[in-house]
Amino acid sequence: MLQKEHNETVAKLSFVLALVECIVELAQTRSSPITESVDKQGNSFKDEGLQFVSESQRHLEQLVLHVRALQLLNSAIELAREQIKNEKLQPSNSVRQVSIVSVLHQY
Repeated sequence: MLQKEHNETVAKLSFVLALVECIVELAQTRSSPITESVDKQGNSFKDEGLQFVSESQRHLEQLVLHVRALQLLNSAIELAREQIKNEKLQPSNSVRQVSIVSVLHQY
């Protein structure tokens, strides 16, 4: 039973970590006005009437994305603390691989 709870917690932490990495990657793509006007295949959206947003708007979007990523990390840390306190999460290789610190270096 303990192993099942441990594995479920590790799976939740892994999911949050992957989600945060996606959010941080999205925030990084918002830093350039060119990325807004060209899709991943190099097709221009100018014909579709899309316009560049201001630099302050891009910074605001980045800030919102980073705040959301930090909120998710905080929730994951609280979950890990609670599970460790309740002895449902044990130090293991899988827990070390899901280290929240690996995401924090991006900030």
